[in-house]
Amino acid sequence: IFFRAMQHPCIDTHQHLWDLKKFNVPWLDGLDAINRSFMTSDYMEATANSNVTKAVYMEVDVAADQKLKEAEHIIGLCQDDAAPTVAAVIAGNPSAPDFADFCARFRGSPYIKGIRQVLHTPEFPRGYCLSPEFQKGVQLLGDAGLSFDVCMRPSELADAAALATACPGTRFIVDHCGNADPYIVN
Repeated sequence: IFFRAMQHPCIDTHQHLWDLKKFNVPWLDGLDAINRSFMTSDYMEATANSNVTKAVYMEVDVAADQKLKEAEHIIGLCQDDAAPTVAAVIAGNPSAPDFADFCARFRGSPYIKGIRQVLHTPEFPRGYCLSPEFQKGVQLLGDAGLSFDVCMRPSELADAAALATACPGTRFIVDHCGNADPYIVN
């Protein structure tokens, strides 16, 4: 069945690329196997036999001061007809004071489809996404027609459910199957 499916065009909905000459990606420190630039050419080589015809870029948690630069960079990549990347989910913190302005910058972009804030790092404690500021930002995404990608510790998925309940006008996407440990059953 898998091989028959590969005969049909596929869309990769979670494409990661990073250029370490342009961006600081702090979480790569200590991960020697992948602590290098991973460019479109690498992606094309890795997917050569999989019939991937289009891809949606997923932000890569660059340093906080580079998130806007990452978004602008990926829009340029989406405009390149030679690249399979046609859309993006960019990084943004819904609780940031300037989040409304950040979203307004991309409202109506044919390339930006959603926002993700990685929440499984030490600086984001349990319940962070339930603050009124965060909820207001996520509601703003729905108003702008953008989705919110959930990327948090599996033990906090109930927080994601509560956030979704508080923001019924926003589409939610659960990344990485909720980061669940595949070796734990029940």
